[in-house]
Amino acid sequence: MEEILLNVESKEIRYAQLKNGQLQDLIIERKSARQLTGNVYRGRVTNILHNIQSAFIDIGEGENGFIHISDIIENTKKFEEMFDMDFDLDYDIQALDMRKQQNMNIEQVMKIDQPVLVQVVKEPIGTKGARLTSNVSVAGRYLVLLPNTPHRGVSRKIEDRTARERLKKLIRAFEMPQDMGLICRTASRFAPPEMLIAEAHDLLKSWQKIVTDFHKSNQPTCLYEESDLIKRAVMTAVDRKLDRLLIDDYTTYQQCKLIYAKYATEHPLRLELYRDKVPMFERFNVEREIEKALKRKIWLPSGGYLFFDRTEAMWTIDVNSKRLSCASTWKPPKRSAVNCVYVISAG
Repeated sequence: MEEILLNVESKEIRYAQLKNGQLQDLIIERKSARQLTGNVYRGRVTNILHNIQSAFIDIGEGENGFIHISDIIENTKKFEEMFDMDFDLDYDIQALDMRKQQNMNIEQVMKIDQPVLVQVVKEPIGTKGARLTSNVSVAGRYLVLLPNTPHRGVSRKIEDRTARERLKKLIRAFEMPQDMGLICRTASRFAPPEMLIAEAHDLLKSWQKIVTDFHKSNQPTCLYEESDLIKRAVMTAVDRKLDRLLIDDYTTYQQCKLIYAKYATEHPLRLELYRDKVPMFERFNVEREIEKALKRKIWLPSGGYLFFDRTEAMWTIDVNSKRLSCASTWKPPKRSAVNCVYVISAG
């Protein structure tokens, strides 16, 4: 049995995915440190760095965001990486992007104090602000709207050629502005045409609201938030065909029911409200697993163990095992311990 537990508190939401009672995935989303990736902002240019063709932008989220010239011009390669898609184009888009980048100066598109519409593509880390792009995308369940990129494509994960051609013809026939593009996500393969059309209209409305709010505001502000953890939990349960979604908060439970109602025909998910007096994460031993995972020394099923240490610049992971080796081509002598140190940069 595979299920998701949603524990809702006043200051945070915790997501735990279990398989046969074993914790597989844990996400904690705190209100004080919510995820920014995918959010769209009205920003203000605060500084331009001519030597590296970049700019700092105030988006009202603490540290200023950072944007490079490659994130301002049309960069289709980024969309391909973000959505794992395939464009049906008759030219080398990467070479075209490079030519545009070489012929453009950041001062041509940005000035100090200029208001700009940007989207977060990478979370802030420490004192480093978020990485931004002006190539905005608005993602739905089946489609992704590209408001300033005219390309239309289909996810590479849809391998059936017939399905790919059908989706390409469908999105090319959509009545929408010629300078906008669409991507068919993996879930669109089995979606009926009327559902895809309805979502395309919803995405267009979201984009129109973003533009309207941009012109109404006069300071850095968030104009659009990517789906929160609650919606992602429902979508994950449907996508991965999980058996149950268990929620310990009545309001959130009702919200999940409304979200799931649109996709109930795709998968018969059991949505349940947790009513036991024992806290849900204690009842399913999630608290114990969290406590074990946060220790400096973590024992492995093989008999080895990991040591986690944090320095100012990085995390180090010391791997100690009597059965495993650092390199697959080398076998340690019997009864000797193997010691490997892995270094993960925090910068």
